[in-house]
Amino acid sequence: MIVLGGACHALYLAGLSQADALWHIYALAIMNAAGASVLLSLYISYLQDMMPDRPGLGSSLQSVENLLARGLAAAVFAAIGAFIGLSGAALLGAALVAAGCGAILLAERQAAGRPAKG
Repeated sequence: MIVLGGACHALYLAGLSQADALWHIYALAIMNAAGASVLLSLYISYLQDMMPDRPGLGSSLQSVENLLARGLAAAVFAAIGAFIGLSGAALLGAALVAAGCGAILLAERQAAGRPAKG
C-alpha cells in the first residue's frame, strides 16, 4: 500500500512538472488525493498501534510531525527550485519518491527471503 501511495504521488509530481494550464493541476489533484489518502491512512494506524496504551497521543504527534515535515519539505523545494526551477524540483521529487518506493520493495523482498528468527 505504501508503494501504491508513493507511486501516485510520484506520478502527481511528474505531471505537475509538465502542467501548463490550471485544469491540469486540478486533474492532478485527484491523483495526489488518492496517494495521500493511502499514505495517511497507513500512517494514522501505525501511530495508533505504536502507543496502544495512550489513545490520543498518536494523533497529536501526527499534527506536530506533519507541520514540521511540510515546513521542511517546502523549504527544500524552494531552495532546489531556486537553482533548477520549480519543474526541475518537482521532477527531482518524483524521482526521489520513486527511488523510495523501489527501496521499500527491495527491503520487503530481502526480508521475505530471510528465515524467521525464533
